[in-house]
Amino acid sequence: MNRILLWILVLVPVGVGVISIKNRVKAQEDDIAKIQRQIIAEKEQLRILNAEWHKLTTPKRIEHLARTYLKLDKTSASKIAKLKNIPLVIGQPVEYMFVDQQGDEPATEMSSYWDLLEDELEQN
Repeated sequence: MNRILLWILVLVPVGVGVISIKNRVKAQEDDIAKIQRQIIAEKEQLRILNAEWHKLTTPKRIEHLARTYLKLDKTSASKIAKLKNIPLVIGQPVEYMFVDQQGDEPATEMSSYWDLLEDELEQN
């Protein structure tokens, strides 16, 4: 009788422990399955969004939208300005915008600065 009681005292806690571990493993497996389903759903959503993005950014569609809504004209030669006629800082007088390369004196004409700049660009 003592042996049976001893086996019962040993096997009952072991059985409870095994069942407890089984339940925890099952819960972990359920969590893993749920996360895997979420990953699959996110990948599908990403695939759909990528397809939409590629459709929305096709050059043909953008060109159509630009023609429809922007009403842009083609650039004619009369609309192109020379580099020396474009001020660097709007609202500042020309003599304070540029400094000669020889010293700290401000350049007196914007065209002289642009001439220097164009000469440097041509050299490079």
